[in-house]
Amino acid sequence: DILESSEQRFLHAFSINLQGPYFLTQQIAKRMIKWKKQGVINKGRIAFITSVQGYISNPGGGEYCMTKAALGMAAKLYAHRLCEFDIPVIEISPGIIETDMSLVHKDNINRGFIKRGST
Repeated sequence: DILESSEQRFLHAFSINLQGPYFLTQQIAKRMIKWKKQGVINKGRIAFITSVQGYISNPGGGEYCMTKAALGMAAKLYAHRLCEFDIPVIEISPGIIETDMSLVHKDNINRGFIKRGST
């Protein structure tokens, strides 16, 4: 719950779900540009795996939702920046996958879809 979350939990989620992929992409993008210029590769491709939860409100998993929304923006920014090098960047945003972890949030997630779909 966002009213009970801690700064430590917030920073942990952002470091794993946003900071890691953001800087990893930065490094591989630089390499892809170099490899393309050297003729090592014809076309690089980058894919970000986000989540449908980046598009819905789930106060029970607020940190996760925010990181996935931010990661979606990172995909757009990298796509914009890398288009001049013909390196496509896509976002894959899967729906909810039932796992033990997601079942805890199932009711909140379903309510988010119902509310969003009814507006």
